[in-house]
Amino acid sequence: MEHGRRSLAIARKLGRPYEIARSIAIGGWFHAVPGDHQEAIAWCEEALPLLRKTGNRHDEAGVQGNIGYIRQRLGDVESAIADYQKSLRLYEKLLDEYKQAELLNDLASAQLELGEVELARANWNRAAELFSALRVARAAEMRAKAESLPQPKARLAD
Repeated sequence: MEHGRRSLAIARKLGRPYEIARSIAIGGWFHAVPGDHQEAIAWCEEALPLLRKTGNRHDEAGVQGNIGYIRQRLGDVESAIADYQKSLRLYEKLLDEYKQAELLNDLASAQLELGEVELARANWNRAAELFSALRVARAAEMRAKAESLPQPKARLAD
């Protein structure tokens, strides 16, 4: 953490907006990993508008997804889903299929928490397709998650 604070201080002293935003975003993640979620979300929410000003959409998408991750751990799953969807839309615009697949995995886990089984299944299947097209081994993991969900009950004909 000390290295991050020094990096932020140097970026501020030099007046470098991107480096300031990036240092704050990294600080947020360093708080999130050990579970200091309140502090993490404060850092990430400070970084997000700064990243928007720099125009770095990739980092903006990453921080938006991190905010979703943190909110999900805080139990605010509906807000987490909204954050994941915002991040996913940015990665779609950036044509970053790997990050799209990762976000679909996060989104599906949050949807499952809310009992949205069919949405979760669809997103894990979509993640599997993206990973498969990229020849990433995680495709099998995504398929397994989708297949592990209970199947919808068949409707009887009238």
